[in-house]
Amino acid sequence: MLNPRTANYARPLRLLMSFFTVHKKVGILLAVGLVWALTFILYPGRKDPAEGRLEQLISTNAKMETATFDVARKIAYVSRHIGTTVDFQYMAKHLQLENVDYYDASEYYGFQASAKEYRSIVDDGTVQKICSTHDLVFVSDSLADGWPFIMDGNQNCKNVVFVITNRFDIGAVGDDKEAFIRDFNYSLNRDDEYRAKIIVNNLFEVPYLESRGVHVPEYHPLIRPFGYNSVDAKELEEDDDDFSCLIISRVTQDEYLMSELVAKHTSHHCKVLPTHYGGPKTLSKYQSVVVHLPYQVSVMKMWENLAYGVLMIIPSPDFFTQICSENRCAEVRDAMQPKEVFGEATWSNYLDFYLPDWEKCFIQYSSWEQLDDILTRKDYLKDINHCRNKMEDLRELGLQSWKEFLVKLQN
Repeated sequence: MLNPRTANYARPLRLLMSFFTVHKKVGILLAVGLVWALTFILYPGRKDPAEGRLEQLISTNAKMETATFDVARKIAYVSRHIGTTVDFQYMAKHLQLENVDYYDASEYYGFQASAKEYRSIVDDGTVQKICSTHDLVFVSDSLADGWPFIMDGNQNCKNVVFVITNRFDIGAVGDDKEAFIRDFNYSLNRDDEYRAKIIVNNLFEVPYLESRGVHVPEYHPLIRPFGYNSVDAKELEEDDDDFSCLIISRVTQDEYLMSELVAKHTSHHCKVLPTHYGGPKTLSKYQSVVVHLPYQVSVMKMWENLAYGVLMIIPSPDFFTQICSENRCAEVRDAMQPKEVFGEATWSNYLDFYLPDWEKCFIQYSSWEQLDDILTRKDYLKDINHCRNKMEDLRELGLQSWKEFLVKLQN
């Protein structure tokens, strides 16, 4: 016998079952409709699958990793290069790292110092003091500035991390270079708690390490620069915004060679800017493009320019080689260094200027006629926002990679 509460629902239920028995087709349609309705409610439609995926990944993982990484850990950062320091500060600010001390290596010794000079901060106790008062020590730019922290394999400094933004051995010269490479290799592969780690900011650094006999650990994250620049924009002079191209006089092969070649082979004259031109915020006021002949596999300013809507134009790999075979490219050695490791066929794969999917931001030309056409038409202006958006994605990816790295260090 049904209890009174059950009986209250029995009659309507029997009537509903009878209806479905008589009207089977209607019942099926109603059932299908109910399933679709529930699906829509429980799993609402989303935007384009690619849209917002990176942001969702960062947001989800940020919650997880904030709980597992102690942002109050004491960090020392050693560099003589303002660009790498500002880049690290951007990361520290956005990950809310609370205790970072910044050390300017130039206050201890000059660039490309001798082993004796590097050892001086071991002898005077500076290394021991930094290591004993910090949980992590990061070294960037000229990595030989961090040699004292790994020298002779005798320095007991935990969590030394080399952030490689340039050839790792650039700061060691002469007879000292071999000793530095030996100590660097040992520091990455020692089997104890003092093993050092590396982060690279471009594709060429690991192959270069290996070409110098360094065994690179399997985990070595690639984290490109954030493209942040703190330099305030300068006011432009009258009619300064009417140039079809810009050249920055950072190196002579741009200031003299490229300005001369553009004027000779095209119908355009580029405005040559001084070394202290006001950074990417100033460049963005010109509504123009930077003509550049690469002197490195990657430079901080290339990412800074994109972040502020300034695109760059470079010769294609083959035309780059042709230009420098027909002219004296004074500072091209580092940019061409991948040829020594990989040969002519694939060397350009290790220059960030030629990264796949960035062609709209680092625009290539294969002849002077093509360069003239690009500068005349200015079609690149429509791609400025596209490149800004790519830099935003790159920044988010960089922050996520830093979070993962810091968590691994702690665990």
